Amino acid sequence: MTMFLPWIQIDRNMAWINYIWYNQQRFINHTIEALKLISEQLHATTLMAVQNRFAIDKMLGPDQGVCHLIGEDCCTVIPLHTGSAGPLHTLLERMAKARDEMVSNNAKESALTSWLSWFFSSNWLAGLIRIGTTLAIILAAVAFFVCCGIPCLRALISKTVHSLFGQYVQLPMTAVMEQESTTEHIYAAMDHNVYEDMKA
Repeated sequence: MTMFLPWIQIDRNMAWINYIWYNQQRFINHTIEALKLISEQLHATTLMAVQNRFAIDKMLGPDQGVCHLIGEDCCTVIPLHTGSAGPLHTLLERMAKARDEMVSNNAKESALTSWLSWFFSSNWLAGLIRIGTTLAIILAAVAFFVCCGIPCLRALISKTVHSLFGQYVQLPMTAVMEQESTTEHIYAAMDHNVYEDMKA
């Protein structure tokens, strides 16, 4: 079916491209939103852990603090990747910039792509124009074949036949008649000689 009506497959491909593009944008937006939520929670959890540690150290200050009770494993550094200058914040900004760049590049359409998107759109006027354009192309191809292809084919066949059978020269009618009369004389002479031989 798509061999005879190629715009059906083109419409399907465009629908899939739009579907993939839309879902990719949704995926990027959801990823950025999820990472922002995780970043906010981790940042708050980190601040709370630091505040709790400070409060416990203050409470256990007379007993030389938490590290004296726990020992050597006490000194744990919590990396602050979720801060405003942290790597997670920088990566989220880069992802948002990449998303915005993709959207802005998609909005830039050349005259050809805008015409093609209109041509392959699904409204009824564009459908009529597609059918008319397809019929015009088919009629132009048939007219070209009738006007140019058939005469060229006839000339090619004529030239081929002439080259195959051209070694036999076509004699004028008078030469043919003279040749027939000469042939009759030869046959008559042969018949006469045969008759004479039979008599002898």
